[in-house]
Amino acid sequence: MTNLQLESSEFKPFIGKRLKKYRTPDLESSAVIYILVEITIGDETYDLSNFIGDVSYLGEEEYIGIFELNKTGKQALSLLGENPKEIIVDKTISKITLIHETQRLYKNNRLKDTCKLTRAIIFEFNQGDKLLFEKDIEDSDDIFIYSGNGVESEIATEEEISNAWKDFLQEHHRLNERFSCERTVEIIQ
Repeated sequence: MTNLQLESSEFKPFIGKRLKKYRTPDLESSAVIYILVEITIGDETYDLSNFIGDVSYLGEEEYIGIFELNKTGKQALSLLGENPKEIIVDKTISKITLIHETQRLYKNNRLKDTCKLTRAIIFEFNQGDKLLFEKDIEDSDDIFIYSGNGVESEIATEEEISNAWKDFLQEHHRLNERFSCERTVEIIQ
């Protein structure tokens, strides 16, 4: 089993603090897709990244996006480019929701491997609005960002993930294998 889930202990200290702003590379090609987002919460700055790494993933070594949260480092700053796009939020965090998935790969009706990962992070503010950071499909380094009250509708459904997996399994010649996905929600208050 591979565990790529973000831990709630990383996010619990953020409750009650102000999410001041976030910064992204200023990409002309897309308004919402990034591999790195710099987030300022209180007096600290963190990198939310989705860099591609080679890990054991459902029975094989695969290059997949690994969702991580770390204090800002020099490498991250250079990836933002010379003129990063800055979005001011300046709101108090009242709740954080982590959307986790457990993905299982079966062969001949027997469990072959399991991977646990975090699909999305939702920051909810005292004013009721939300900010969503969603990890794209496994072999992508994209992070999608949405804000507003109905951001949960932007998160890929289990059916969409399963359909994407059918394509992946066919591409990797695992035609005799079956994939299943289970979603769990962890609320941090």
